[in-house]
Amino acid sequence: MEALSQVLPGHNVLLIASSDLSHYPSYDDAVRVDAGTLAAIETLDSQQLRQTVVEEMTQGCPTC
Repeated sequence: MEALSQVLPGHNVLLIASSDLSHYPSYDDAVRVDAGTLAAIETLDSQQLRQTVVEEMTQGCPTC
């Protein structure tokens, strides 16, 4: 964290770390949900990411 704080002062940064994005869904659900989550991460918009995660958890993924 210290190294990042030294090279990123004054920048808006969204840092996400995970060994994998899915733990419980079926493979097909995990592929779909992970693709949507990664697309939201790529926008660098934390609100979009939060909205995507909430939507996936409340609809369309019974095992998420």
